[in-house]
Amino acid sequence: MKLKSTSRFFVNNYFSNYFNLNYPNFIIIYTDGSVSPLSAGYSFFIPELHVSFSNNLPPSSSSFTAECCAILEALLFISNLAPNNYLIASDSMSCLQSLISNPFNSKLSPIVFQIKSYLYYLNQSNRLIQLIWIPSHIGIYGNEIADGLAKATSNTILPSPAQIPWTDFSPLLRLHITCLWSNHWNNLPAYFASKYKTIVPTISNKKTWFYNLDLPRSSIVRFNRLRITIMTSKKQPNIQSFFKSTTNVLPTQEKLDNIQNKTDSVVLISDTNSPTSSVSHINRHDIFNYVKRVLTQNEIHDILNSIWIPDVNYNFPVKIFIVGKDKTTKRLKFQYKWFASFPWLVYSDIDNGAYCKFCVAFSTNYAGINNQTLGSLVTKKYDNWKHALEYFKNHSQLEYHKKCILDSENFLNIIKKKSHFISRQTN
Repeated sequence: MKLKSTSRFFVNNYFSNYFNLNYPNFIIIYTDGSVSPLSAGYSFFIPELHVSFSNNLPPSSSSFTAECCAILEALLFISNLAPNNYLIASDSMSCLQSLISNPFNSKLSPIVFQIKSYLYYLNQSNRLIQLIWIPSHIGIYGNEIADGLAKATSNTILPSPAQIPWTDFSPLLRLHITCLWSNHWNNLPAYFASKYKTIVPTISNKKTWFYNLDLPRSSIVRFNRLRITIMTSKKQPNIQSFFKSTTNVLPTQEKLDNIQNKTDSVVLISDTNSPTSSVSHINRHDIFNYVKRVLTQNEIHDILNSIWIPDVNYNFPVKIFIVGKDKTTKRLKFQYKWFASFPWLVYSDIDNGAYCKFCVAFSTNYAGINNQTLGSLVTKKYDNWKHALEYFKNHSQLEYHKKCILDSENFLNIIKKKSHFISRQTN
């Protein structure tokens, strides 16, 4: 039976009949927990007694902890009631399974041990406690009330004094360690582990292919070497080819003569002492590495905090602009002062062009908004320095650019609050 596709009236009658038939003379207590990126909450609701309770938790709490806290709080409330039969209805299968698991064969949360302790104590004091799983979000009246209370409480501004188990910090610590590892990996010299980087270009939270496989290390090493061999055996462009267009050769007159009916054409040249002529200078934090990609949270964090910016003495490549029918030339290049005028502006040493770091990080969410298609500064470089100021000013007014800035601020605020909370808890 697909309960989600049926009416709420039918669902409530179905479960009401089920409870009356299988649990007569039981007082039903509905529990629920809710977790959002910035907060968490839990609650219980007793329709027969017209009693409801809710409380918030620290933002680092897991949904498992929130569900366990709801059951624990219900048991604490039962301890103050007269002996009777009580049925706790929870929609958390993981929480209920942990309560029946063997504590010697699994790593249980400290809250689970507290729940088990209270269950034993209440059963010894003539209070019969039963727990049952119910499906969520199908219209069960008591569950919907408990869910609404938990969600409303999770939005409470005041911080919760409740202590959460150390297990809830594991994902945050894992994310922090991965960020440190990723930064170290990206900043390694280009020649370091160059072959292995063909199959592992970036560090992420994804599990390795051999995770949970009972394989000896020798087999894993052989397979990785085979993958590297396959990747490197294909015809790969020499890294020098990325700088092929930066040779110190001026356009010939023949090429200039072939430009007809064009008012603005360009040819790129650069100085031989430019940093871009050095292969070892390639930076793993160059914005070009993140363009046209589905980014992880770690990569977005890198763009907003660790993206490469050239120093004041950086020698930007020169572009020759051929203007007008008389084919006069202008030598223009990126101006360092533009960084101060446009805080979102970054420069790619690999691609020799400008990008908007906020739009590279978030713009795919707003592609095509108000018929504003993504192009230069977002999915490809901008290097028409003749009209740069005008183009940068127009980009600042685009709707998707403004939304990307708001997204970046919200992202950094969430990371800051989580880091502040971890330091406050560890201290």
